[in-house]
Amino acid sequence: MMPVMSGWAFAEECRQIDGFRDLPIIVMSAMFDVPRAATALQALGVRACLAKPFDIENLLSLVSEFA
Repeated sequence: MMPVMSGWAFAEECRQIDGFRDLPIIVMSAMFDVPRAATALQALGVRACLAKPFDIENLLSLVSEFA
């Protein structure tokens, strides 16, 4: 859990700030069904979703893809 705001709120706020509108966001969560949330996440410009627990190699691969 994020301490100040939810991940949803973070993504929404990022999309409102110049310079962060195209920031690649990778969601990692154990709190919701990632495949069912895919449509809402795509609307926020989320590039990828990983369900926890996730494989570190998958995360590193995604990071290198978007770097």
